[in-house]
Amino acid sequence: MNFEPDSYDPSGYVQTMSVTEIINELPKLTEMERRAVREKLLELAAKNEDVRLCNQTAHEDALQLDEMEEKAGKIELPDFRARAKKIFPKPIPKSLVKKLDKMIRGG
Repeated sequence: MNFEPDSYDPSGYVQTMSVTEIINELPKLTEMERRAVREKLLELAAKNEDVRLCNQTAHEDALQLDEMEEKAGKIELPDFRARAKKIFPKPIPKSLVKKLDKMIRGG
């Protein structure tokens, strides 16, 4: 990648861009150029201890959140047979089951 300035001021000084101008130019970059910008920003951020610690904490929090979401997705259902045995310790006669089914269906 070439990080030389694209334009020079006639006086020999490099023209500068504001943050807004830089941000506005980002969508015009190719994916490879954006990746290079991202890598440079990460490199600069890694040199700043506060930013490095903040990024590390954010990464750890994201991992913890992923783990919580994964656990939340796993729902453990109760053992219905065990509950039924506690509620109805004796088997229900088939004739009674048929009557109850008929009542439930509205017949």
